[in-house]
Amino acid sequence: MTDVDALTETLTAIITQAGAERTRLDEQVYSWCREMKVEPPSVAQIDRFVGSAVLAWESATAVAVTDQLGAQTLAAIEDLFSPPSRDLLTSLRAHPGAVGVDTVIAELAKLGALRVLDLPSTLFDGVSQRSVQRWHDRFQVTRPSALAEMAQPDRLLLTTAWATRRTQLVIDGVVDLLIAVIHKIRARAERRVEREHSADLKRVHGKTKLLYQIVEAALANPDGIVSDVVFPMADLETLQDLVKEHQASESVLKSQAQTYLRTSYARHYRRIIPQLLMALQFESSNTAHRPVLDGIDLIRRYIGRTERLFPVDEVVPMDGVVPAPGAA
Repeated sequence: MTDVDALTETLTAIITQAGAERTRLDEQVYSWCREMKVEPPSVAQIDRFVGSAVLAWESATAVAVTDQLGAQTLAAIEDLFSPPSRDLLTSLRAHPGAVGVDTVIAELAKLGALRVLDLPSTLFDGVSQRSVQRWHDRFQVTRPSALAEMAQPDRLLLTTAWATRRTQLVIDGVVDLLIAVIHKIRARAERRVEREHSADLKRVHGKTKLLYQIVEAALANPDGIVSDVVFPMADLETLQDLVKEHQASESVLKSQAQTYLRTSYARHYRRIIPQLLMALQFESSNTAHRPVLDGIDLIRRYIGRTERLFPVDEVVPMDGVVPAPGAA
């Protein structure tokens, strides 16, 4: 084996494991030359040599990827670049819209369109994620017409890398949207209760004035004794009643917010749950979450069915899934 062949083999192994970052590959050339006690080539020669190695590796990878694709997958990929499908490709590249039900539905539609390609899960086994990400980024910014004009192996390499990474990103985005939707409806419910509660406070005769007088007296006598400063404004029994009323109000506020949250979910947001459960795969190595996963599997089995209640012989997980009344 010649020095050139040996260096090419070394570079190929590095590119496969860590990606084709030119600076790193240049450093590896110098490192290999020192280790082998070989005079390093010039900077221009190294640049050409590394570029040639990257190009050869990408070409070989493109052929390997193409060989793994079935006829149906190849046809679906090529269809993406046909004029009627350009709008679909544009939508698949687009970022999610504002947090809401329509955005979640749109992102789930993207996920379905990407899964129609039916890419093998082992397509990029042995290829660094850096390389996959680089091909994804390159595809993302290249015009569809330019992609259509590429040699088929190169087009397939970029498209499959993009679709693989894009699927992961869309799934992550859907999960983030779901969390954001939950926070949104919870925040709306809490704001509604706060508005109603604030309006109610204004209708309670004398409470606001009493609290103001207590604060004013405390500020005027910060070192004074409570019985001398506060009690002239409100006696112990009145203060105890205020504390009890506040504690009761906190419980009522929480209950009201939960009621509004459930109402918003039932009327508007509930329709996205079946689609989410069918589109996403839920897993956990923590056995404490097993009841939740069992609950998800149960709901999945009944999606599309007309029963309003589960059969009496159905095992419905409750412990660790449905919080007890009054629990946070």
